[in-house]
Amino acid sequence: MTNKYKVTGMTCSHCVAMVQKTLSGIEGLESVIVTLDPPEAEIKMNHHIEISILNSILEKAGNYKLEESENSNS
Repeated sequence: MTNKYKVTGMTCSHCVAMVQKTLSGIEGLESVIVTLDPPEAEIKMNHHIEISILNSILEKAGNYKLEESENSNS
């Protein structure tokens, strides 16, 4: 299952790298692609992980937050 999320709080390539590294370290995620323009994260999961859990881990890395995207599931 692949989900796309909007990412808030990113302003530069360092932010992208931090979000990518943090999300990539979460067990159960197969792949993570983070872009600055547009500020999105495409996450392929083995099983669904609630956005609240992803955000609780991500907030430890900085002032970043995932939000549901219009086309979140594929």
